[in-house]
Amino acid sequence: MDALTFTIPGKPRGKQRPRFSRRSGATYTPTETTEYEELVGRCYRAAGGQMMEGLIAVDIVAQFAPPKSLSKVKRKELLATKYVGKKPDGDNIAKIILDGLQGVAMADDALVAHLTVTKVYGDTDQVTVTIEGGGICASG
Repeated sequence: MDALTFTIPGKPRGKQRPRFSRRSGATYTPTETTEYEELVGRCYRAAGGQMMEGLIAVDIVAQFAPPKSLSKVKRKELLATKYVGKKPDGDNIAKIILDGLQGVAMADDALVAHLTVTKVYGDTDQVTVTIEGGGICASG
């Protein structure tokens, strides 16, 4: 199995809900979401990522920088905290990452057999993704 780790700079984002046009009634994906999905694909390719086959495991670590307005003591306390309980929700972070990888790292995100999402505090805002593929694919 081949594994690749890459980083997406900037604040972690979650998948936004589809919007509806009042004029035509058509459904569309918000621009912020499509731009972030494209960024995910570019970061994956820049790290040397290629299309994977078979079952895939994805580990997502969303890192949030503490607010700059905090005192050094409070900042140190937050950085020592194991997990973060703030928006965006972990499942929405996973959705936007997997949708960004679809067609770039995998044919379909239905091939993801193992998925973890962890939200932590860190020095900078970023998302680190490890994707491992090459498992045997049993369709059914």
